[in-house]
Amino acid sequence: DQTDENGALHWVPGSHCWTRDGGPLPQASKIARDKMTVAKTTGGEAMEAASFDTNMNSLYDNVLNDEERAQWAKKPPRSLYLKAGHAAFHHALTVHGSWGNRSSKPRRALVLNYFAHGTRSLMDGTLMKGLPAVKAGEILQGNFHPVVFNTSRLDMSQLPVASV
Repeated sequence: DQTDENGALHWVPGSHCWTRDGGPLPQASKIARDKMTVAKTTGGEAMEAASFDTNMNSLYDNVLNDEERAQWAKKPPRSLYLKAGHAAFHHALTVHGSWGNRSSKPRRALVLNYFAHGTRSLMDGTLMKGLPAVKAGEILQGNFHPVVFNTSRLDMSQLPVASV
């Protein structure tokens, strides 16, 4: 079961609607890769600065700007405190993460990412640790990005759409 001590999943309500410069917020993984690129060429203090993780403090400190931090303060992160075997679903652009596991027990989770068939990568590189690298603009497909629901034989205009 998730607790604050073992690092429960948190999300910032409404953050999936936040934009920056007309687009979505930058991904934490892209920021980490950019820092690592600089660190590889300069070393020293830059290498220390490249040590980045996606816990909520790092997201707050390294990803969000002052305006986004003000929105965070108005609607602070929340958690469902999931029980073992339960699942949470959220929009891909939702600011989410956890604080560190301060307990003596391991914290285990399974992450499944779903996206529309034909989705293209926005950046070069590895999207998640352990996956093969992709190029910006490449369609995400194959063993690591399988089609779960093929819409090619459906009239999508006839399907009901839920709104948030």
